[in-house]
Amino acid sequence: ADRGRTCAYQLLRLSHPPSAIFAANDQSAVGVLEAAKELGVRIPEDVSLVGYDNIPEAQFYELTTIDQSLIQMGSMAVELLIKLIEGENIDSAVIKLLPRLIIRRSCRAMSA
Repeated sequence: ADRGRTCAYQLLRLSHPPSAIFAANDQSAVGVLEAAKELGVRIPEDVSLVGYDNIPEAQFYELTTIDQSLIQMGSMAVELLIKLIEGENIDSAVIKLLPRLIIRRSCRAMSA
């Protein structure tokens, strides 16, 4: 959160601040929320905000975020590990999971 806050201060104090911020993770996005509040910047009216990870706190902050299916990733990793331990062949070392956009109140559509 501290890194997100520090970076948000720099961005939100620009003479032409961004209309949207995509944070590398939800913890950084929480830092952006804190900085915005301290600077009187309204989310999403002044700046839209998107995080990444969909941590449980994201719902509390009404943060729009990308859910990368951490539980599913962990489950699949355990299944692969069990197969390796049992000496089974693994068809592919690459498994792709589709992320999901979780839309909450930290974003708004841009007006034309």
